[in-house]
Formats: sequence, C-alpha cells, structure tokens
Amino acid sequence: MCAYNAVNGVPACADKGMLTGTLRQEWGFSGYVSDCGAVSYVHTRHNYTEYPSQSVAAVLDAGVDVECFVSNTSYYSSYLQEALNDDLVNQDMLDLALEHAFQLLMRLGYFEKNATRPFTNLLPEIVDSQPHRDLSLTAARQSIVLLKNSPTRKTAQTRRLPLEPNNPQDKQATIALIGPHLNASMAFLANYYGVPSVLKPLWKKSAFESHPFNMSSVVILYPLTIQGWKKPLPWLAYPYPLYFSLALLEVIMV
Repeated sequence: MCAYNAVNGVPACADKGMLTGTLRQEWGFSGYVSDCGAVSYVHTRHNYTEYPSQSVAAVLDAGVDVECFVSNTSYYSSYLQEALNDDLVNQDMLDLALEHAFQLLMRLGYFEKNATRPFTNLLPEIVDSQPHRDLSLTAARQSIVLLKNSPTRKTAQTRRLPLEPNNPQDKQATIALIGPHLNASMAFLANYYGVPSVLKPLWKKSAFESHPFNMSSVVILYPLTIQGWKKPLPWLAYPYPLYFSLALLEVIMV
C-alpha cells in the first residue's frame, strides 16, 4: 500500500519517484502496489489535481496497480474509463498494472489446481502459533517510538526511559497510568487489524508480582473523559509497553 500522507508536497500515492523509482527500480520490489482510500485523497484531501480523472492518471502513472473498494466504490472503477477517454492514461499503463498484479497471483499459485497449489499446508493453527505470537509481540515492542523522553529534574543529565531492572531507583519507581483507554481493548486494535483468536487486554495485579520492576507500585488514576472524571478503574493494567503506547497513556515516574 502507498499512504495517506504527502512527502515534500506530493501525495504518496502519486509519487512516481518513490513508488517506481525507489521501490521498484532501486529496491527491486516485484509485487503490486495498492491502496484503499488514499487514491481519492489525492483529489479530495490533498487537492493535488483539479479533477478525479487526473488523480487516477497521476496515481496509475506513479505505480499504484490496484485500488480496493471503499464503501462499495473506488476511484479507479469510477474514473479510470474517463481518464482513458481523455488520453490521460493509455493501454500500456493499464497493461503494466495488470502485469504486476497477475505476476504475484501466479507466484502464489492462484491459478493452480488444488493438488499442486503452494502454501495450502499453511493452516490457521500454524499461522496463529505461539512462536508467531511471540515474534509479533517482539516486533511491536521494538517498534515503539516515544513522543517525549525528557530528563526529569532529579536526573537532569539522563533520560528517564528506558527503565533498567538493575537500577535500584528504577526498581522502586511508581508508575501512574492515566487515561480513558486503560480497558479499551477494541481501541488497541485500532482500524487496521485481523480478527485475533485470543484477545487478552486486561492483566490482574498478580501478573506484576514477578516483574523485574517494583510493579506493585503501579497506580491507576481516574480516567478523564469529555463528561468529566469517572469512577476509578478496577485494579487492572497492562504490563507491556505496547499497550501503554497504543492506549496513549501518560507514564509518570514519581
């Protein structure tokens, strides 16, 4: 997929230098590029073109081969014929997009008989295995980016995070979890997710007893909402930094 945003004033889905030059020619990408929604954003949000057909032409020329439907429609299905009639796109551009898509389908065995189709042995229980779950958790932990990690007044020369298990000061730290999303398991899934086989967003106090830090000092404060302060949440929290990050919780070291 390309992206909703623009880079240096050029919408990502209309950036031929990035999608064709960098992705395909420099990095050797051999799949197809697609998106859902970002194609229309080139016209409706970025105002990069005057007409929808011009957006379709710019995006197809940049290297977006497939556009999936959003709300039962797409810019390609609605305006590609118009762009073709107005000579904004040509048959060679369409052929190239189809070539990229069908090459990938052929590599995946989409047109093979069931007896010879590859990857049929990758059953759901293999994909959703514990090693794969562990790897997913590791990737999530390592991809977290802090919005702010300023030195505190007590430690003016050092960053407060990450915590160090062997540091006595860190082991005695108190963590305050603040925000209305402490129990919002669906919010953690956001809007790009598959259907998880197991969803365990809540962890009881006992889960912290074997933690390398003094997690018994976790303090959960009242969640602030538009309606005001609600009742305190039950003694439940999330032990993984992933959940802290996704829930947009504020971590305060006392």
